[in-house]
Amino acid sequence: MSHDPRPLSPSPAHRSARLRDGIQGLVRRFVAAVTRVVAALVPRLGLWTVLAAAAAPALDAQVVRGRLLEAYTDRPIEAADVALASEDGRPLANAITDAGGHFHLAAPGAGRFLLQAQRLGYRSALEGPFDLGARDTLRVEFRIQLQPIELDSLHVAAEARSPRLERTGFYERRRRQPGHFITREEIERKQPVDAFSLFRALPGVHVIVRGNASSAVILRGGFGHSLQNVMCYPRVYLDGVLVGRSSAADVLRDLDPWRIEAIEIYRSPAEVPAQYGGTSSGCGVILLWTR
Repeated sequence: MSHDPRPLSPSPAHRSARLRDGIQGLVRRFVAAVTRVVAALVPRLGLWTVLAAAAAPALDAQVVRGRLLEAYTDRPIEAADVALASEDGRPLANAITDAGGHFHLAAPGAGRFLLQAQRLGYRSALEGPFDLGARDTLRVEFRIQLQPIELDSLHVAAEARSPRLERTGFYERRRRQPGHFITREEIERKQPVDAFSLFRALPGVHVIVRGNASSAVILRGGFGHSLQNVMCYPRVYLDGVLVGRSSAADVLRDLDPWRIEAIEIYRSPAEVPAQYGGTSSGCGVILLWTR
């Protein structure tokens, strides 16, 4: 009997068994590799699980989105406070509207809610209740009405000033200089019968009557210059012009008190402004300003 040197071909059953063994080996190696990878990633997977759980409520939250508008005009209201509250009025969330009046509120869960809006100059408004289901988004347009703000009464007191006296520096001297100042309002209150009566009862000012002669006004500074019954009379300026000493009394006697706008009285040299003699005016100075 002759012998065939070629190897015998495996039978179909044998080939199937070998293929099955190979596949199982690959699967075992794959499972082992996956197991190693999973083991290495367990801490990270745990972290991602926590983060995902924390993010889930935000992603799945119940949301109220809307715009706050002015009633009747539909103009957006900026910088208003919009609040989400529970049905019993307990505040849950709030937001400030942007330039377009938009706001966004997240509810802590499904339920029934109230919506409140308020801003200075507007009437506070409350809307609801309304139902918000799990993972619902509610879109609203909320309108509130203007409400004028009532302020306390404001009283403004202003002094009526004469433009002419303003130009002469009367008000500035009254603010800065010592002395006595008589305004038109005071003259009207005094109801004077002559110019001399405006000087009576003023501190440091004396009105002297000499029988039938005209009266004279002596200031505090003038008494230091009296010698043998000779009084030192103050300088008198009428509308900024110096009047001679001899005619000063005549000016006061003849001047209608109702034509006087203001009077400045400087009773001693220390009070006299520099432009009217300053310390060289030892008897004082009287400035008369007419209307």
